[in-house]
Amino acid sequence: MLSRRRTPVVVLGLSLVVGGLAAPAVAQPSPNTEVPSSLTHAPGGTSAHAVDPSVTSLAIRPTITAAAATRAAPTATVTAPIGSRTFQTVGVTWKRGSASGAVAVRVRTHGAKGWTAWQPLDVDEDTLTDAAESSNRAADVRDGTASLYVGPSDGAQAEVTLNTAKAKRFPSDLQFELVDGGTSGHDADASADTTLSALAASSGVAKPKVYSRAEWGADEKLVKDSPTYMSTVRAAVLHHTAGPNGYSKAEVPSIIRGDYAYHVKTRGWTDIGYNALIDRFGRIWEGRAGGLDKNVMGAHAGGFNTDTFGVAAIGSYQYAHPSNALITSAGKLFAWKLDLNHRNPRGTTRLTSSGGGTARYRAGTTHTFNTISGHRNTGYTECPGGNLYAKLGSVRKVAYDAVKAELIDPGLSVNSVATGKGASVTATALRAQSWKLTVTAPCGAGTVDTVTGKTSAGKKITATWDGKTSGGAVAPAGRYTLTLTSSSSRGAARPVTRSLLVTPPALTPETPNTPLTGTGGYVPLSTPVKIFDSTASGKQPAGPNGRVAFPVLGQGGVPGSGVSAVVLNLTATCVSDDTSLTVWPTGGPRSSLALQGANAGTTRSALVTVPVGATGQVSVGNLTGVTQLRADVVGYYAVGGGAPLRAVTATRIYSSGADPLDDDETRTVTLPATVGGVASSAVSAVLVDVGGSTTDAQGRGTLTAHKVGTSPVRGTQFSGKWADNLAVVPVVNGQFALTATGGPVNAYLDLEGVVVSPATGGQRLTSLTPKRLLSANVPARATRKVVVTGGTTGVPANATAVLVQVSGVAPAKNTTLRAYGFGAADPGAVVGVRLPKGQTRGNLALVPVGSGAITVAASSGGVDARVDVYGYLS
Repeated sequence: MLSRRRTPVVVLGLSLVVGGLAAPAVAQPSPNTEVPSSLTHAPGGTSAHAVDPSVTSLAIRPTITAAAATRAAPTATVTAPIGSRTFQTVGVTWKRGSASGAVAVRVRTHGAKGWTAWQPLDVDEDTLTDAAESSNRAADVRDGTASLYVGPSDGAQAEVTLNTAKAKRFPSDLQFELVDGGTSGHDADASADTTLSALAASSGVAKPKVYSRAEWGADEKLVKDSPTYMSTVRAAVLHHTAGPNGYSKAEVPSIIRGDYAYHVKTRGWTDIGYNALIDRFGRIWEGRAGGLDKNVMGAHAGGFNTDTFGVAAIGSYQYAHPSNALITSAGKLFAWKLDLNHRNPRGTTRLTSSGGGTARYRAGTTHTFNTISGHRNTGYTECPGGNLYAKLGSVRKVAYDAVKAELIDPGLSVNSVATGKGASVTATALRAQSWKLTVTAPCGAGTVDTVTGKTSAGKKITATWDGKTSGGAVAPAGRYTLTLTSSSSRGAARPVTRSLLVTPPALTPETPNTPLTGTGGYVPLSTPVKIFDSTASGKQPAGPNGRVAFPVLGQGGVPGSGVSAVVLNLTATCVSDDTSLTVWPTGGPRSSLALQGANAGTTRSALVTVPVGATGQVSVGNLTGVTQLRADVVGYYAVGGGAPLRAVTATRIYSSGADPLDDDETRTVTLPATVGGVASSAVSAVLVDVGGSTTDAQGRGTLTAHKVGTSPVRGTQFSGKWADNLAVVPVVNGQFALTATGGPVNAYLDLEGVVVSPATGGQRLTSLTPKRLLSANVPARATRKVVVTGGTTGVPANATAVLVQVSGVAPAKNTTLRAYGFGAADPGAVVGVRLPKGQTRGNLALVPVGSGAITVAASSGGVDARVDVYGYLS
């Protein structure tokens, strides 16, 4: 019940009697009375199945007359019979925010032995002040009392008392909630007491054996939303559920189902409020969904749900004494959970209140709590009962004794350092411990260095890495893993792992200049040539908001002059953080994004066409983290020379269909007899979108289109199940090769353009400093017109095609963005990019122009689209 200050008040009582009592029908079942058809009480037992408990909500309509208000203890009583319906759990709820701590509630019930004594119910207002139920803070969320398990009953009486010093009227929409937890074969299973054995732990505290949600018959369809995960748990809070303590093992699942239904169906919460529950036999039951090994936010301690772990002892412990089995299990559960988060079970922690009706501290107040506390420490309540609260010291001792060698409250001195600088992992030793810090290089490159030491109990460990390898060399840039391990005479502690970003030296600003210009024909290289690799000796990767620059003129078969733009296959690898890349002529204006959706730990490639800076170089910028980069030159545009191009209506020229490519398999792709209006024998290269999907569980693999008879050099890199990359591929006698790695890989090739001999006619490319033409949402199965000529686009009216990058930003579902000439029919081929749910990706596309515009279309899912122009054919 609520703790109340002893202030003289006028008390107005309200009683509701339900059961086999003859009374006027003043209180009637409210419209949301639920008697689900799925609830069954099968004679002779039931199978083990999930149960959807039934809830009967009875409206309480108090009437307080002026005459009643003048009496010392006026009451307003209403009754409502409910016939022969049975229930086991009760509670009282009201409209959220309408009581403000102004009521006290007590109940009694009628069963086989007649009426019970009156029992107080804890008022549990505004338990959701934290973000735990952020998606359900709507009208269906209600304030109320804690639930009370009363056992099989056929009648009940509730009394709501108003403190007129705090409010002049009763809460709005008062309802008496009667919950039938139903029956299931799980109940008999619980009586048999069959559980899994405790899990062994090579380090840290072993997880105690736990009954799952399925084992108490949770109907998962009742869960309203996904769990909210917290970054850590700082404290554990012990509760009691209230109710009789003499329940049997077989009754426990029904008790939990009753609490589940009360929390979800009457209070409007997303799930049961407690993270776990423990019965008087010492058995631990999984509570809120999301995984006990994860930090799931519960709804158990109003104002302090954030960073806490809530466990309820089943029963009432204000006067009854908890069993030794319950105390032992609570200690072991808390030891395991706190060990996962490196907390001292005998220590203290500081928590900040979110406030709320029964919170003990106002919103914004920071208070020091024991790491293992009782509910009454966080809120105005008698929970977890006086006798269980008195045993918290015993619970802490059990938890402490279960810990082998804890690393308490670990930290990292700094999250990012420059190359050659160090960082420290810190923690407090629970016991006398020997420790070791292991530093692991990025991308599976092995151990870089180790540091060892010893620390006394209660003393701080400061394990420092100096930023160098064990041989004394400065460790290169990248994201390193620092792992602190320790052990005492009792065993090994749970390791502490922290991530440290080591950044490359900052580069001097680029000297502004005017990029090389000119209209050029395309010159393909017979084999792509690597012209930059940041992992090579003397090179550095790109750091956060950093860049790399490298020469392209005179490199890999590219002439030293007479070049307006180069075509590069850019690959991002050993990506430390989700990032995007930009490419521009060194010294010129920075372009829009060229490679998007390079996620941490993946390898991604993209074809880029970029003008050359006056110094003969190009630059690649990196948005976040540290990214290793490789550039392979595929070809270049020669001013006044080279071969002309023709954009074609996108056509699918190859599909592996039901016969995907296996790992390291090469196939020959033959062009149609005529492409782009010319014989395929006259085609020297094709612009083809190389796309597909991989069946690899981690979404790994590559597809590379290359010249027949040559070895493949980095093509379309899969990062997830789908990938696209526009490739410029040399053609010999109307054929080119396609090679897969990491298969099986499903391949799709969509032709966008051809490089032809000057005698057959065609256009030449003029490269541009990229300019954004579209930034807007394209709804599912809808199109947008994108004007590409005139104005500030830099594209003249006589342009026949544009080279654009088509990008999509984190769609809500898998979708595809396609681009084609305005006014033309949708060719269906992918000239654009495939977009997995939640990912941001882009791809170059050569798109014919129609009436000065192109069309961008989305398939099954809408997406925020971006279109940037890189050049045009004329």
